[in-house]
Amino acid sequence: MPLFIIIHMTITISWFAGLFYLPRIFVNIAQQDENNIRHCLIGMAKRLYNFMYILSIGVIISGIILYLSKNPTEQNIEDHHKWMYLKLIIVFMAFIYQQICNKMIENFEKGSNKKSHNFYRVFNEIPLFFLITILSLVTLKPF
Repeated sequence: MPLFIIIHMTITISWFAGLFYLPRIFVNIAQQDENNIRHCLIGMAKRLYNFMYILSIGVIISGIILYLSKNPTEQNIEDHHKWMYLKLIIVFMAFIYQQICNKMIENFEKGSNKKSHNFYRVFNEIPLFFLITILSLVTLKPF
């Protein structure tokens, strides 16, 4: 079981690194006037997104394995589910965030982005809220 925890945490940390960095690339794309550099940054964003997509599948698979490997006698199952449900909602929101990022990449490719670099600077902070909430729930198990 500790091996599954290590695997899940490693994959999740890697996925979140992508969630933090991808919008930073968007900031650079939105600020860039030179077409060649924009094209290079868009390619970079697409490659990062594709890698993040693979990691997100790993997060799901390792999370399911970890959840199913829990011994029901270790803790009361009702207590386990209360905080876990909120964690799963936040993780689901992170997956939605990732899909929104994919749509933004498509908009950059089409040249139809209407948002400023300041928007992407704020948008970049959303995964931090997800991460702090998830870590707090997993560590504290408040309910």
